[in-house]
Amino acid sequence: MSKQTNHGNFLDTPQLQKGVTRFWLIRHALVEQNARMRLYGTMDVALCPDSLKTQRWMYAALARRLPHPALWFTSPLSRTQHTARAIQEAGYGQHELHVEPDLIEQSLGEWHGIEHHTLPERLNLPAHPFWSVSATEQPPQGESMVQVCARVGACLDRLAARHAGQDMVVVSHGGAIRGALAHALRIHADTALHFSIQNLSLSIIERLPEGWRIVTVNELPQPAMGRTGPRAITHAAVIDPDQTEDETYTDALYARAVAIVARENKASASFLQRLLPVSYSCAARMIGQMEREGRVSGPNHIGRREVLMSRTGD
Repeated sequence: MSKQTNHGNFLDTPQLQKGVTRFWLIRHALVEQNARMRLYGTMDVALCPDSLKTQRWMYAALARRLPHPALWFTSPLSRTQHTARAIQEAGYGQHELHVEPDLIEQSLGEWHGIEHHTLPERLNLPAHPFWSVSATEQPPQGESMVQVCARVGACLDRLAARHAGQDMVVVSHGGAIRGALAHALRIHADTALHFSIQNLSLSIIERLPEGWRIVTVNELPQPAMGRTGPRAITHAAVIDPDQTEDETYTDALYARAVAIVARENKASASFLQRLLPVSYSCAARMIGQMEREGRVSGPNHIGRREVLMSRTGD
């Protein structure tokens, strides 16, 4: 039987071709709870210590998934560097981290540190349904997502030219990774914001002579293979039955989630995740439960839900 190979520039086999300029884009881990209460953008906030413990298996999974050899890049913010070190310490091995300033998150300027519920009154444009602000909104002394996409795109072009034919692991931010996808696909920042980029997710893009290619987006870490096959996987997230952050989904935590949704009049899993010590999949389960209880509506054609309860949660 002949060895199976990729055909031309088509990916026909499970193995990626060697010698291709390839970026392995990883969003940093969940940040600590107090930081999630506010807009933190380019603020240097710490990772959540509880998540670092409960998601150790995810770091090990990423360590298995990433290529050898590879160059490693992070943004200047400690949360990306801490995430990169955690992956390396989980089995990848120690490698030098190159700090690239243009891989940083969107700067929110004078809006850094404000509470989420105070943001709408400051906006000049309606917020994007899946981001805190419109793609073209530029905060005072900050930058718009359009500018982020241009900055990140220029950075990728520069790194691709400098390290042609090499694998590059980039631990960065949700906004910056969306900017990378916008650049690769040549789409507007507003469209790129429709991508979901979860904490510790992996997106892979390649720079070929013919142009950019997307290999995967928001790929979540896969659990280790057991004797009888892989551990349980759902469509929303990879679940480790031994221990995950979803174990914190208690009645008390759900009551806090209901109170937040009622008070802020916003039923969004990503918004809830920023305010509670839970994973995105856990926050999504909470929103789903609220829908079943008649507290929030189902999603409309653009994914938004209406809050059906009063500010007291009734």
